[in-house]
Amino acid sequence: MKKSLLFILIILLPFLLEGQIALSGKFCKTTNAGFDTQCYKFQNDGTFEYYESSCVGVERFIKGSYEIINSKIRLNLDRGAKKFKIDIKELPEEENDRVNIYFRVSNILGRGIQATIFPDSLNIHDFSFEKHLTDPDGHLKWVENKQNNKKLISIEQSAGPARKFELDFNKSQMVLIKFIPLIKDTANNKEYDFDMMNGSPKKVSIDGNTYIQNK
Repeated sequence: MKKSLLFILIILLPFLLEGQIALSGKFCKTTNAGFDTQCYKFQNDGTFEYYESSCVGVERFIKGSYEIINSKIRLNLDRGAKKFKIDIKELPEEENDRVNIYFRVSNILGRGIQATIFPDSLNIHDFSFEKHLTDPDGHLKWVENKQNNKKLISIEQSAGPARKFELDFNKSQMVLIKFIPLIKDTANNKEYDFDMMNGSPKKVSIDGNTYIQNK
């Protein structure tokens, strides 16, 4: 009986392996003379990221899990992912009574973007482009008197809503802010035609569109 089961498994193994395909790497295609890019980034753990970018930045970003079975790819989107990420790192003190706060604002690809950053309680008449607007690479520096309290900070980018976070003013810090433009997508739990194309560099075809692997 055991030998019969083993024989059946040996016969079925190639078909089982063919059914579920593992995919890893970043696959992209460009349009509009190279100005627009669409990329899928597949991970070995069955997750993926997808983004569309142009000369004005990332216009669409989604992430989730994927399954590839035979000639179909199924994308399951993560609708609960964060649209705003902040990472605060403490820095060595340079002055006893003052703190230096460095901001860096970027998109999901790590490219710097301009944004306005200001205390939520700021009077509109005290707004200063020099103090509250990052440079084109997303950098901004504040030098403030040391205070033993936290302030609510607002950040705005393009026409989107203001994001708010608390910031401690009793120590110098590096504040890394990343905007993640997740957008609702009708592709949730939808299957697309899929083809693992031969050749070098590696290519995949998703819903009739060809994406080339980036190294």
